[in-house]
Amino acid sequence: MKLHLRDLSPPEGTGLTPVMILHGLFGSGDNWLAFGKTLADSRRVVLPDLPNHGDSPHTDRFSYGYMAALLADFMRAEGLAPCVLTGHSMGGKIAMAVALEQPELVERLCLVDIAPVTDPARHSEILAAMDEVAEADVRSRREAEEIMKRRIPKERERLFLQKSLVEGEDGVYRWKLNLPLIRESYRSMLEWPYDPADGYRYDGPVLFVAGERSGYVKQEYMEAARRLFPRSRLARVPDAGHWVHAERPDQFGELFRDFLAEES
Repeated sequence: MKLHLRDLSPPEGTGLTPVMILHGLFGSGDNWLAFGKTLADSRRVVLPDLPNHGDSPHTDRFSYGYMAALLADFMRAEGLAPCVLTGHSMGGKIAMAVALEQPELVERLCLVDIAPVTDPARHSEILAAMDEVAEADVRSRREAEEIMKRRIPKERERLFLQKSLVEGEDGVYRWKLNLPLIRESYRSMLEWPYDPADGYRYDGPVLFVAGERSGYVKQEYMEAARRLFPRSRLARVPDAGHWVHAERPDQFGELFRDFLAEES
């Protein structure tokens, strides 16, 4: 599958391993554009829209194994194997799946505010609000905003979601992402299907970065993480929530660069 992507490259090749960053649920590669630009003076940085998001094609099914296979094919086609694979939230679970399924494609792995565990449902109000917008045939962003306010109190979350809202030729605004599949597959997106007892293991360097105020990466999750990723460690960013890289870009950037500089 050919994914839509932003490809940020230095003026001349540096010989350094490229970085690919996978966004989270409801997002797109543009969510990581500001951070990607800070790295692109020294190495290639690729920011794809994941399947069913942004301007990438839609699929008729979802599983982490299926997403990992699609990403692996994309990495080979784009000359990104091996790469430094980074993923936030759901994108982090896809990144972990790629590393466990095809470890030769991943030089090192950075997971941003996500762990290899089944997560609790957190998006029921978001999905309901997006459904209401879809059903209302809104003809302006203001109309969509008024509908979403009733279920999503945080303006930042509403603006983030509205990046996927586009005006059609008929003047009706529709969701660009594959909302029916996301709704249908939401439980699968929360789950974590890889068990070390089945032989899954990635032996490369792994950095988990968690927001101090986020509940996505609890300390007890790291025992399970190390069974799959024995060379993993956890770094917490003070006063950051789930969007670590956006809320504390300097601290996240320093952790990431130090991780890149470590010996394999």
